[in-house]
Amino acid sequence: DSVASRGLGDVYKRQKVKASFLYSRNLDALNIKVDTREGFVSLSGTVLSNAEKRLAVETARNIRGVRGVDADALRIAS
Repeated sequence: DSVASRGLGDVYKRQKVKASFLYSRNLDALNIKVDTREGFVSLSGTVLSNAEKRLAVETARNIRGVRGVDADALRIAS
């Protein structure tokens, strides 16, 4: 598995996560930034509620090939 193919895999996973957020009626995809590295997804930005944060994490986890999700930088608007 070359570094280049791993990088492409991360780009693909990031795009799949973003697309899933866009198709979800319960997520504001434009306010959630998605980064991927070696199959791990990092979410940052702002959501409106704890439920929306949980949904974002669950949605990202359900993408094939995602090894883990870190949403510590995903803040809940006050």
